[in-house]
Order: sequence, then structure tokens, then C-alpha cells
Amino acid sequence: MLAMASMVALTACAPGASTRPSSEQEPPLGAVAKIESSSQVKRPTDSFLPSAQQIGILDKVSMAAAEGCFVKNGVTGTAKAGNPAEAQAFFNGLVADRTIRSDLWGFFDERTVKTYGYSRPASVPGTITEQLPPDSSVDVTRKCMDEGRAALGGHDADQFAEPKVLPAGGPKVPSQDSRYRAVVDQWKSCMNEHGFTYENPLAAMLDRRWDGGTVSGEQIATATADVQCKVATNLVGVGAAVQSAYDQQYIVSHRSELDAFAAAWDGYLRGVR
Repeated sequence: MLAMASMVALTACAPGASTRPSSEQEPPLGAVAKIESSSQVKRPTDSFLPSAQQIGILDKVSMAAAEGCFVKNGVTGTAKAGNPAEAQAFFNGLVADRTIRSDLWGFFDERTVKTYGYSRPASVPGTITEQLPPDSSVDVTRKCMDEGRAALGGHDADQFAEPKVLPAGGPKVPSQDSRYRAVVDQWKSCMNEHGFTYENPLAAMLDRRWDGGTVSGEQIATATADVQCKVATNLVGVGAAVQSAYDQQYIVSHRSELDAFAAAWDGYLRGVR
């Protein structure tokens, strides 16, 4: 369920970083691949999350439950999930953001950076609009939105795109891991050579100068250098290896909860609560 009013825009938000306690032992790394494309990145936790297409179905399940609630409460009109193609493009973008706008390494899209900088291409909407019956009262609308979420275990459909929906909030984002911090230092040096000064990749992606929707030449130049430095230092390769190590640690400690979570959303796909 993606709305709380008659016409509501849902915005894809930029991720934030989290840290791990300094006393936590760093897990050993597996092989560190050379990563030059976002399509190369796969996370161990991906198998417990629905695909973009499945998230689109979850949204329909939630909207159907909300519509049934409106009917029971005598509200005429249809609850719509917006333009289907637009909605699916939105969900596709959210799932792609696990890699393209990572909580750990920030922005990494070599395909679009020289045209759009850190911004989304026009084909990847940052918002979608859900339409609900206009003659519904605020109380009924709130009640029916809650019923729509209840059909998905209390979640909005878009939440299933992010690892933090997983049990216990998902794996930690290991931004303070010493192996990752070492490669960030290399990235910072590379960025300095290009004339840009940022403390970490998230700071570059979330620079407030990029707010407002206009893609400036400065944004494109910064983002292009950012991606080039990530490839040159293999920051994403190291970051993916570090994140995978923490993912595996998380999976071992939460396996039964993860299996139950995956079984639950698989049930929601069929409208089963």
C-alpha cells in the first residue's frame, strides 16, 4: 500500500549510513572481485527479498485489500495503483537502488552518470501516484490503508525493495569496517586529484547542491569522477565483499526468521495472510 490520501505521491528516498560497534569482530572476506558495473553486484540477502516484479504484485494485493475495505464501508469509486507501467518502473528503480544508491558505497551507475549525474533518468520515476476514492472520509481512508498494509504483514509494498525490511532491520551497513575505510581513503585521494573533496561516497551522492531536480554540469562532473574513482580503486568490489561478509554473518544468526519472512511474502503474493 503506497498512499494515505486521495492522491498521494511516494518518493524514493536516498539511503543513509549506519555503523557497527568498534568492538565487533570483523568477519573474514571471501574473494574480492573487480567490479566495474553495477550489474556485477549480488548480495547474499537478495534471495530473501522479492523481485521488482513481485513487489508490483504485492502492491496490487495491498490495493485490492484496501478497495475491499472501501466497498465494505459504502465508499464508491475504485482504488487504483496508478499507471501500471509507471508503477513497475518505480519498483524496478527501487530494487536497482540496492546497488546504484547503496547505503555503503553511495552512487554507482556507469551507464547514466555522464548524462544524469546522480539523478534518475526520466525512465526511472522517483515517485508514483496512487488514487483512492475521492469521497472517502479521512477516518475510512486511514482504516482502509491500514487494511491494505495488513494484507502485507503491516508493510507498504515499496518497503520490500530494501534490505532493512528483513528481520531485525537486516544486516548492518559496515561503513566503519577497516577494510572498507582503507579503500574509502584511496577513493578520497582519487577524488582530490579530480578537484573534489568529500569525506565519503555518501557525502558526494547526498550533496545538498544536487537538490532541486536540475542536473548541472557540476553535478555530472562530480558524479562522473566519483564513479571513475570507484572503478579505479575497486571501492565497490571491496565494499561488496565486505557487505557480503556481514550479510553471511547476519543470515547465519537469523536463518529461521529469514525463512519465515520469505515464506510470508510468498504467501502475500497469493493474497494469503
